[in-house]
Amino acid sequence: MLAYQNKLSGPLRDRFDINLSLGPIDFNGAGNEKEGESSRIFRKRVEDARSRQYDRYGGEVCNGRIPYETLLSKSPLSNAQQQSLQRIAIKKNWSNRTQIKIIRLARTISDLQASPAITDQSICDAIKLNEV
Repeated sequence: MLAYQNKLSGPLRDRFDINLSLGPIDFNGAGNEKEGESSRIFRKRVEDARSRQYDRYGGEVCNGRIPYETLLSKSPLSNAQQQSLQRIAIKKNWSNRTQIKIIRLARTISDLQASPAITDQSICDAIKLNEV
């Protein structure tokens, strides 16, 4: 898997918002009884999150399309969040594009959780979704 991903250039990889690796499923084995959120409930959460974004930005525009400056003015990071994200970005040698992507994804995760602000946990979740 890593060999395949290394064939992609950094600027191209920066354009993927979420990176997930899925393992094989054992259809005959144990552990298949895991229950998750129903599609109906999840759809409602997505619709509510979009509604929050439309209200925040004053039109039918979502976190992924709003100018970065507007995103930060409407959902500023705390000083601790900025410093933490900056330390991680330096450690992982992230581009500015990757850092912005993390902030956008964290804002969306917070919207899905009905949080008015970007939470520390949503930033952690966004970082995990960006890692390979």
